[in-house]
Amino acid sequence: MSKGQSVLGYKSVYFIAAMFLLAFIFLYMHSAFANYQTGKIECTDTAIQEIMIAKILYGPCLTYTDPQTQQSIPGTIDFNKFTNETLEGCFSFITEKMKLTLNGKSIGESIYDPYSINKTTWVYNGEEKEPATLKFTFEEPPC
Repeated sequence: MSKGQSVLGYKSVYFIAAMFLLAFIFLYMHSAFANYQTGKIECTDTAIQEIMIAKILYGPCLTYTDPQTQQSIPGTIDFNKFTNETLEGCFSFITEKMKLTLNGKSIGESIYDPYSINKTTWVYNGEEKEPATLKFTFEEPPC
C-alpha cells in the first residue's frame, strides 16, 4: 500500500466523525431555539388581559352611549352599566378572573394573588361627566 492511500483513509474517518458531531450540535441548537420560541408563545395571559382592558374601554359593554347621536364614546364608562351582570355578559367566554373598581364600587370576582393596572377615563353618571381612575385587578400570571 502506498503512503497516499493510508493518509486519505484516515481523513475520511475523521471527516465522518466530524459530520456526526456537527449534526448533533445542529440538532441540539435547533431544539434549544424551538423550546425558547414555544415558551414565548405558551404564555398568553398578559395578552388576554390587555384584550379584556381594551374591550372594557372601547367595546360596547360599559362605554357611554350619547343619547342624542346614539353613538358609543370610546374610552368612557357609563356608571349605570357598571354592574356584575353587564361584566359577565361581556366576558362569558373567558375564564380568567377580573375585578374592576371605579369610584369605590367594585364588580367582578375576588382574586387571591392580585396585581392591578390603572387607567384614567371619563365616567358618565346620568348626564354628569367626571374623570376617574378605573382599576383593573387580575391574578398574577404564572409565567
